[in-house]
Amino acid sequence: MKNLIQFFVMFIFISNAYSQTSPQLKINGDKQLKLSMLKVTADISNQYAKVTYDMTFYNGKNRILEGELAFPLGQGQTVSHLSMDLNGILRDAVVVEKELGRVAYENTIKQRIDPVLLEKTKGNNYKVRVYPIPAKGYKRIVISYEQNLSVLDNNYLFEIPFDFKNRLDDFELEIIQNSKEIMPIVDGLFQNNLKFKRNSKNVIAQFKAKDFSANNSLKIKFPTNSNVSLIVEDDHFFLNKNIQAKSRLKENPESIVLLWDASYSMQYKNLEKELELLDLYFSEFENVKVELIAFSNSVLQVEKMIIKDGNWSYLRNKLENVDYDGGTSYQKLPISNVDEVILVSDGMHNLGNLNPKNFKRFYAINSVKSANHELLEAYSNKFGGNYINLNRDTVILSLEKLRNESLQFLGIKSNNRIFEVYPKNNEVVNGNFSLGGKHFNANKVELLFGYKDEVVKTIKIDMQTGVKSNLAKRLWAKQKLKYLEKSAKENKEKIIGHSKDNHLISQYTSMIVLDRISDYVRYKIEPPIELMDDYKRLLSNSKRQEVSRAKIIERRLESLKEDYEDLIEWYTKDFNLKPKIKVKPEIKPTISNVPTSTNLVNQSTASVSREFDSLQPTISGIITASSDGLPLPGVNVYIKGSTRGTQTDFDGKYTINAERGETLVFSFVSMQTEEIVLNNQQNVDLVMKDNTSSLDEVVITGYATTTRAKSSVSSVRISSEQIENRPNASFVQTLSGQVPGLNITTASGNPGGNSIVQIRGVSSINGNTNPLFVVDGVLISENEFRNLNPKDIAEVSVLKDAGATAIYGNRGANGVIVIKTMEGLENRSELIKELDSKIEEHTTLQSWKKNASYLALLNEQVDIDKAYKLYLELREKYHNTPSFFLDVAEFFESRNNYRYALRVVSNLIEIEIDNHELIRALAYKLEQYKEYDLVVHVYEEVLNLRPEEPQSVRDLALAYIEIGEDEKAYKLLNKIVEGDLLEKDEASNYYGIEQIAYIELSNLVSNSKKLKKYKKDFIDVEVDIRVVIDWNHANTDLDLHIKNPAGEDLYYGKTTSRFGGIISDDMTEGYGPETFKIKNAQKGNYKISVKYFSSSVQKIIGPTSLKVTVFRNFGKSNQTKEIKVLRLTDEEGIIKADTLVI
Repeated sequence: MKNLIQFFVMFIFISNAYSQTSPQLKINGDKQLKLSMLKVTADISNQYAKVTYDMTFYNGKNRILEGELAFPLGQGQTVSHLSMDLNGILRDAVVVEKELGRVAYENTIKQRIDPVLLEKTKGNNYKVRVYPIPAKGYKRIVISYEQNLSVLDNNYLFEIPFDFKNRLDDFELEIIQNSKEIMPIVDGLFQNNLKFKRNSKNVIAQFKAKDFSANNSLKIKFPTNSNVSLIVEDDHFFLNKNIQAKSRLKENPESIVLLWDASYSMQYKNLEKELELLDLYFSEFENVKVELIAFSNSVLQVEKMIIKDGNWSYLRNKLENVDYDGGTSYQKLPISNVDEVILVSDGMHNLGNLNPKNFKRFYAINSVKSANHELLEAYSNKFGGNYINLNRDTVILSLEKLRNESLQFLGIKSNNRIFEVYPKNNEVVNGNFSLGGKHFNANKVELLFGYKDEVVKTIKIDMQTGVKSNLAKRLWAKQKLKYLEKSAKENKEKIIGHSKDNHLISQYTSMIVLDRISDYVRYKIEPPIELMDDYKRLLSNSKRQEVSRAKIIERRLESLKEDYEDLIEWYTKDFNLKPKIKVKPEIKPTISNVPTSTNLVNQSTASVSREFDSLQPTISGIITASSDGLPLPGVNVYIKGSTRGTQTDFDGKYTINAERGETLVFSFVSMQTEEIVLNNQQNVDLVMKDNTSSLDEVVITGYATTTRAKSSVSSVRISSEQIENRPNASFVQTLSGQVPGLNITTASGNPGGNSIVQIRGVSSINGNTNPLFVVDGVLISENEFRNLNPKDIAEVSVLKDAGATAIYGNRGANGVIVIKTMEGLENRSELIKELDSKIEEHTTLQSWKKNASYLALLNEQVDIDKAYKLYLELREKYHNTPSFFLDVAEFFESRNNYRYALRVVSNLIEIEIDNHELIRALAYKLEQYKEYDLVVHVYEEVLNLRPEEPQSVRDLALAYIEIGEDEKAYKLLNKIVEGDLLEKDEASNYYGIEQIAYIELSNLVSNSKKLKKYKKDFIDVEVDIRVVIDWNHANTDLDLHIKNPAGEDLYYGKTTSRFGGIISDDMTEGYGPETFKIKNAQKGNYKISVKYFSSSVQKIIGPTSLKVTVFRNFGKSNQTKEIKVLRLTDEEGIIKADTLVI
C-alpha cells in the first residue's frame, strides 16, 4: 500500500473583516512541506473581491505522498476555483455531487493516477485531497476564493496577512482594481513596494521577489463615492448597499439564559473580547436574572443568579475558570422559558443539534476563527436576534447589536413581478446589504426595511443605472445557494443541481480534477470545456459498458439470493456428530505432496508411481509462484486418472512421462490446482496462483509488512491428525506439502534422491540454508530429525525470519522447525512450555502499548479531579495525538469515572473536522459505554460523510436498534440485504456484508413487535455464540480467528468446523465486519483472536481501533452482548481478544 502522508494548509483571515494566516503545509502535524513558489492575485470589482493563491510545494522526500490541505474561510468567503498542474498544463476542477466525487477520487488513486478533490466540511471549512505529490518533485495547486468587502467611512477594506516563517524561493503579488477612477491606498508590509498604475481599463500594482520573507499584512483601502453598487447581466441583477437606519433600543430582558460552549474547539476563542462585550452589556441592567448553562459533550453546569446594578463579577469568575474540553452537543440543553437566550459558541456542534423552541429573542456570539457562521446566523435571524461575529465586529458595534432591535429586510414593493429574489423576507441587516434577483422587468424597485412587520425605511433602486457585469449572475446564484442551505436536507437535490449549474461548492457538492478523459466518462462527470468534445464522443460509445455493468449487478443480486439460501441451509442443518469409528487406513500414495481433495485423485484406492521411462514421450517444464516469481519446489505433478506422478525439484523443474490427450495436474498446498490437457507440446511451464481459501494453518506475524504473501515472521503448525493421514511416508515426506513455506525436495531433482529440507524464502551468502531442528524444547541434529517416527509426533511448527532469530540469534537465520512429541508432552512439559512462551512473546502482538510517561503521571494522582486537571496540562503537548485521548479515557475508565472518560474521548470528533475514521473510533467507545443516544448521532455523522460505504449504513442501523427505532433500522439494513448499495461497490470490496446484515435483519424482525408484517420473509436465527469484529480504518486488513474446544482453528482460510461453526468472508479493504457464529456450541473454551495486517494510515491519524462484540444466546430471550475496544500498534500480529467458556 502506498505511503499515506497527510498535510494541513491553514488560511485564517486575521483582520477585523476576516481571519486568515498564510499557507503552511505540514506533514504529520508538525513538519512543514516546503512552499517553494507563491503567487497571490487579488481582483477587485467594487465591493467584490476574488483572491487566488497559486502555490507550488516541494516534496523533498524519497517517496510519493498523498496530501490534504485543510483550511477555514471567514464569514462570507467561499471557494470559487480549483486547478492542478497536469504535465505542465493547469486543468480546472468541475463541480460534482460530493459522494460521486469521493468515489471517483478514491478509485482513481488506487490506479496511481493524478486526481485532486476539494470538499466543504462542517462550517465554512474546506479540505483539498491531492495525489500524488512526486518524490523529490513539485505539485502546483491553484485555489481562489470570493468575498464581499466590508465598508467603513466610504472605504472598502481589503486585507491579506502574510506570516510565513520560512523564506519563499519565488514570491509574486498582483492587485487589480477594475476601475481606473479609484486609486487604492496601501498600508503595512508593502506600503513602499506596491505602486498602483493606471491603464485604459483599470489600476494595477505588481511586486516580485526571490528568496523573500513575507511576515506582515497587506492592507488596502479602496475609496468609494457611493454607498450603493448595482450590476446587471441579461435578466439578473445584484445589489450591494450600505443601509443606515435609525436604531431602536429593544426592551431590556428580565431573564437571560447564557449558553456557554465549553467544548475543545472553544479554547481557541478570544475570551477577553467576549468578556469585554458581556461586561458592557450587563452594565445596562439594574436587575436581571441569569441562568448559566455550561456544556460540551453534555451539560456541565447549571446555575441561576441575579445580576444587580451591572455587577456580574461572580458570573465572570465562573466563565474565566471554565475548562474547554470534549465534543459539542446542543441536544437536551435545559433552556427555560426566558426573555432572551445568548449562545456563546462557534456553532460547530457534532454530538447533537439544537432544538430551538419559540425563543422570544436569540443571539449568537462567536470569536473563533473557524466557525459555522451560517448556522449561527440562521438561529439568530429566526428568533429576532443577531449574529455577533467578534472576528469581524468591534466590541462597540457588537454591543449595539445586543442593545438594539435588529433591522430586517421586509421585502420588495414593485408594480412588476420580479422572480427569485434572495434573500427573502425577514433577513437581518447589519450595515451592508446584498440582494440578487432573476427575471426582473421593472425599471424601479422599492426595498422595504423595518422591525418585525413595521416598515421604517424604503429605498428605491433604478435598474437602468446598473452597470453591466458578468458577475451579476454568479453573485445572484450565491445568494440563492445561501437561501437553499437554510433548509439543506429538504433542499438537497435543488442544492446539487443549482451548484452544478453555477459552479458552486456546497455541503453536497465538491470540486474534482481527473487526469484521464476515460475517468470522466466512467463516472459521468462533465469535464472542463477543453475536454468536452472527447467526453461526448466517448460517452456515446460507453453504452456497451453500461450494459455490461448492469449485467454484473444483476448477477451479483442473484448471488446474494444464493448466499441467503446457503445461510438458511447452514442454520437448518443438524451438526450433531456421531461417535468417530476408527477404520484401518488404506495404502496412500508415496508421493509426498499429492493434494487430498477427492476431486483430484481418489487417494484411498490409488497409488502413485514415480517410475520414469526415458524411451516414452515426456513433458518437462518449470513451475513458479505468482506471488514472487520464484521457482516452486515440491509441486505435485501427475497424470489425471493414473498412478504416474512426480515433484518439481529445487529449481521448480519437473519431467514426467505423458502422452497427447492426457490431463496434467499441478497441485501444491496453498496454491490453486491447475489442469492442462496435453496436445503436441513437449514443454509446459506454469505460474501457480495463491489459493488462500485452501489454507488450514494459522500464520502469526510479528512485525509490519503489507500483504499476506510477504509475511515475514510466522509460526505455522500441523497436527498429529495430519501426520497420521500419511502413514506410509517417512517423517520428512510427511511434512512435504503440509506446511506453507517449507520445501521438501530431492538433491538431484530425480525421483528417489535424498530429500532436502528448506524453509522457503531463505537464502544465504555461504550457501547454507539448513534450518535448526528443535524437539521438545531441545536442539537436535538433522540426522536425528530425519529418524523421527511420524507416529510419535504430536505437533510441528515452523518459525522464520525475526521470529526465529529473536529466539535463537543468527543460528535461526534459516528458520527453525519445532517439533513436539507425544512422549515430550508427558515428560518434558516444562521445556516445551518455556519455548512456547518465548515463541508467543516474539510473535504475538499485544494491543496498543500506552505511553508510559503521561499515564505514569496520571496514575500518581489519588484525587480524580486533580488527575483531570493534570490531563488538561498534558493535553498541551499531546493534543495532536488521537491515541492520547483514548489512553486517558481508558485511564478514567479504570477509575470508574465515566463522566471524565466520556468528555475526554469525545475530543476525537473535535480535533479534526469530518475525519470519519476518528469518528468511528469515538463511536466504538460510546458503544462500549452504552451511550446509545450519542452513538446514533455519531453514526449519523459517519453516514453523512461516507454514504457510499455499506458499513456506514449498517453501523447506524444497529445503533437505531439499541434506542428502539426498529423501523429506521429495518429500512437501512434492508438496503444492504436487497443489494441497493452494490452499484457503489463496483470492485466488490465489501462483498460479504450482505450476509451479515441478513442475519442481523432476521434477528431484528424476529424480535420486534413493530415489524410483525415482515416475519414471514425471514427465519428466526438463534445461535449460542456470535462474534463480530469491526475496525475504523480503510485499507487495513484484519482477520477473525476462532479456536474451538476441539482445537480447530477457523479463519478466512478455513471457514467452517465439523461442529457447525462458520466464519464470514474476509474483508481486506478495511472496516469489516467479520463474524463467527455457531448454533450449538460445544462445552469448553472458545478462544477469540484477530490477525492484524498493518497499514501506514495509523501513523497519521492514530492506531487502528478494533471493536469486538460477543453475543451469547444471540436471538434468544436471554441474549447478552459485550463490547471490547482494542487498539493496535503499527506492527502486525495476532491480537488475543477474549476467551468464552461454555
